[in-house]
Amino acid sequence: ANEPIEVVLQFINDLFVFWLRGGYWQEGEQWMKAAVSQAPQKDSADLCVTLSQQGVFAALQGRFAEANPKTQQAYQMARRLEEPWPLVLTLQIQGQSRPDKEGALAAYAEAIAICEERLDDPRFNGFLGSLLGLQGDRMLTFGMMGEAKASLEASVAHLRKLGDTFWIAYPLGNLGRMALHEGDLQKAYELISESVAITRHSGNRGGIADWLFRLGQVQLYRGELAAAERNLQETLRLYEETDNAFGPPGVLSNLSLVALARGELETAAARLQDGFGRYRQLRQEVRQVNFSSDFLEFGDTRDSLLHAALVAHAQGDWPTAVAFFRLFEQNERGYKVIRPLQDKVTNAKADIQTQLLPEEYAAVLAQAEQLTLDDLLFKW
Repeated sequence: ANEPIEVVLQFINDLFVFWLRGGYWQEGEQWMKAAVSQAPQKDSADLCVTLSQQGVFAALQGRFAEANPKTQQAYQMARRLEEPWPLVLTLQIQGQSRPDKEGALAAYAEAIAICEERLDDPRFNGFLGSLLGLQGDRMLTFGMMGEAKASLEASVAHLRKLGDTFWIAYPLGNLGRMALHEGDLQKAYELISESVAITRHSGNRGGIADWLFRLGQVQLYRGELAAAERNLQETLRLYEETDNAFGPPGVLSNLSLVALARGELETAAARLQDGFGRYRQLRQEVRQVNFSSDFLEFGDTRDSLLHAALVAHAQGDWPTAVAFFRLFEQNERGYKVIRPLQDKVTNAKADIQTQLLPEEYAAVLAQAEQLTLDDLLFKW
């Protein structure tokens, strides 16, 4: 009697990448919910994988209070099963979701080691390339630039050797992001454009959005404002179509910089207001899972603080600008700001100090020290 549901679970697990690529996250999640509700609640590799994938889809849509129990249940089940494939999949999710650097990197290291022991199995050999890329991405968030670059380059080399034409978009694009942060706009443009082409060819709507976002950023700093606006707007549309809750706030924040570059201050402020409203919703979801969760570990969130400060500076609102700059500084933690953005920040800070007397600046700074992220998310 249990055999048919096992077949269904296997079929659904095989469809995961199709749903993920196409951005059909709600549909995939609904099928998984139905299958899990019919499955015997006993440990099995197929149920473990389905639960973990169900958690991924919920998290991508910003529903962390639902996602976290699923992914933790799957992880504990994988530990009990001691089967390598479910364990690798659940370790990868631990590596992406754990807020602590030590725990996240330990999860990746264990998953990578399991794959390296099984390179004769195509599943593990193929997944190794993806793991190396995801590990590199996480290292970027921790400010480990050298280690991140090495992991991303290893990922690209491994996936090229396998002839991969899908997963490789991510490590390539992240190497492009590193070039962007270093101020090498041409290299960033070339690598990220390749990622856009790969994701368009594969029909991966989530991937198209992710890399159009970064391409739009590069174009913004190259002064190609029309192209940046077009790509960022397409990104926003794709994120909303796929119910991606993470992406839109950062896109709107970058769109505010496009408006600022055009001198359209009202539009810039309106876009920030929209983006910050979405950040507030995400923050509430995260706190249902872990009240102490660090929302400022994400680079796009930190960038948004600087974008808001630049808009406030352009409006002549020195206290708000200083408050956003100060909150960023308090949460910098080795984060490497995009070099052209850092140049704008340096100039704005210098201008504010010329506009205020030393005692006025000290008073504004003291006021800024009292404000939290929650306070500032309501500024727009």
